[in-house]
Amino acid sequence: MRMRLNPAGDIPLGDPYAAFPKHSWGKVVYNDFIFGGDAPAAPPPPDYTPLATSSTEAAQIGATLGREQLAETRRQYDINRGVSDRVSNSQIALMDQARTQGDDYYNYMKANQRPVEESLNRQSTTDFTARDEADRAAIGSNYDSMRGQAEADRQGILSRYDANQAADVVGRAGLEAQSRGQQDANMAQRLNMDQFSAQQMAEGRSRTAGMDQLSAQQMADARSRTAGLDQFSAQQYGTNASRSQAMRDYANRNDAANTSERELMTGGNRGIYDARRADIDFGVDNATADARSGMTQQAGMLMRQAARLGYSPERMAAAAATQGYSNAGLISSRANAARTAGIDQARGLIGQNYQARNAQYDQSRAAMGDEYAQGNQAYDQRYGAMNQARALTNEEYAQRYAGMNQARAQSNEDSDRRYAGMNQAYAQGNQVYDQRRAAMAQDYDSRNASNDRMTQGLLANRGMNMEQGQLGLQRNMNNRNLRLQDDSTNWARKLDVAGLYRNLPGASQGAYGVSTNAGNAAVANTMQPGGQLLTGMAQGAGFQQTGMGQNITGLGGVLNAQNSYNNMVSQYNASQNQGGGMGALLGAGAQLGSSPAFLAAIGASDRRLKQNIKDVGTDKNTGLPLYEFSYIGDSAHRYRGVMSDDVRKVAPQAIEVRNGYDYVNYGMLGIQMVEV
Repeated sequence: MRMRLNPAGDIPLGDPYAAFPKHSWGKVVYNDFIFGGDAPAAPPPPDYTPLATSSTEAAQIGATLGREQLAETRRQYDINRGVSDRVSNSQIALMDQARTQGDDYYNYMKANQRPVEESLNRQSTTDFTARDEADRAAIGSNYDSMRGQAEADRQGILSRYDANQAADVVGRAGLEAQSRGQQDANMAQRLNMDQFSAQQMAEGRSRTAGMDQLSAQQMADARSRTAGLDQFSAQQYGTNASRSQAMRDYANRNDAANTSERELMTGGNRGIYDARRADIDFGVDNATADARSGMTQQAGMLMRQAARLGYSPERMAAAAATQGYSNAGLISSRANAARTAGIDQARGLIGQNYQARNAQYDQSRAAMGDEYAQGNQAYDQRYGAMNQARALTNEEYAQRYAGMNQARAQSNEDSDRRYAGMNQAYAQGNQVYDQRRAAMAQDYDSRNASNDRMTQGLLANRGMNMEQGQLGLQRNMNNRNLRLQDDSTNWARKLDVAGLYRNLPGASQGAYGVSTNAGNAAVANTMQPGGQLLTGMAQGAGFQQTGMGQNITGLGGVLNAQNSYNNMVSQYNASQNQGGGMGALLGAGAQLGSSPAFLAAIGASDRRLKQNIKDVGTDKNTGLPLYEFSYIGDSAHRYRGVMSDDVRKVAPQAIEVRNGYDYVNYGMLGIQMVEV
């Protein structure tokens, strides 16, 4: 994340001492301002010209857009007024025309439609009861006459039917006697055939029982051999399962070890440091001891040189304190470098062990696979021999079973020949019976044919009588239906004319409504483009006014920041004239409660100077809680850092109290406070 610049635009607020002089090794010498030196010049006074210019331009743009919007509104009003006047005049003319046409429709309907409706009313109230009664009486008389003739014909047909039925009874009695004699003969022949079939079925069952016994013996022998094969397969399966389980257990142990080491190699420095803490801390202690020894020798040499040059004790003490801060950062850097190197070395050793163990795992797995394949090969050889023996036994059984089937087939062939002879005699007896029955049936049919001819003559006479009666009845009904049809046609014509009169006015009024709606749509369509233009102009004016407002707000913020920085520099210059030095500048900054940027620059970490504090985690190196916060009076900027009360518990030497507030030396902690 990039640091935020101060209002002057040249010094990051995260490093307030970047403009101060530095030694050749790159460390900031804070005590140069304590022992003397020139104070930085105050910045030039703020320039208010852009702010005033932006305000003037915003006012001019708003006025211009307002005049243009008013002019467009007037132009659209003049155009739309001319269109709407023409539409209104057309609508008034249509209204007058509709009234004239309505009067014409009223007079026409009064003269023509009313007589039609009065005729329909008279026709609907006329009483036709007497005429309908006469029609129904004539139709009933014809129907009664036709029914009497039909009853006489029916009696004649029934008498002839009874005589035919008596002759049929005699003929059926002769046929039934002949049928019973043939049925008795067929029954005796059928009994002989059933006895022969029973004897043949007994012999077949005996042969089948012998074949079933042979099959049962073969099935028992096959089950015995199959059980042996299954037992041998189960033993081989158990052996393979045991070998497979051993291979899976070995693979699971290897995967668990690989997972643990992969987590160490890819999970970050913390896991490796915890696993190899003793070796890594040994290297860190050596690097820290070497750095302290060299720094102690350098500090002694600098103190002796300062004594020879005649520096005052106060100046020497201040220089020693500054050098101590610098040495603490260097020792911390050396310790971190040694810790990182130790972690990298431990990660390399873990990777070597990972590769060696996986190579051994691959060799062991290959050996176990060879043993598994050899066991399966021996199993396949034994299983093949047992299957071959079973196949030979099955072949012998098939030969014996085929011989028994052949003997049974020959016996069945003899039975079929004997049964065919008996069936032939049975068929000859039925043929004689059928011939006799056919002769008797022919005589029966001849007699029935004569009866049918006589019956057809009676039915023909009856039909002619019925046809004449139906013709008379049909004429009466047709005359009545034709009269009803004529009355209905006359009534329908009158109803059609009345319906035509009723529908014409509604059709004209619909046409006038379409014309009126078209005029209204013309007005709306004419006004729409102007309305869209006004909306666009208003949006453009709003966007320009918003942009100018943002410009004015930004310039105002720059002005406030320049004034704040100018006040800080002015107070520093005043303290320099009074001999206060760097401590006076820090004191003045602490007293500026209205300058949160200065508090952030000098590392103010007192909770009383902050607001909106949120816990966001823990620093991995120091274990200190990290927070996001903003300084009181500046909610727009937020920072991430520590709280002085937490630092006081673990590193009190990094706390400095100024004017009653705590300040933290982030360099001693190895942490940076950043803006988020």
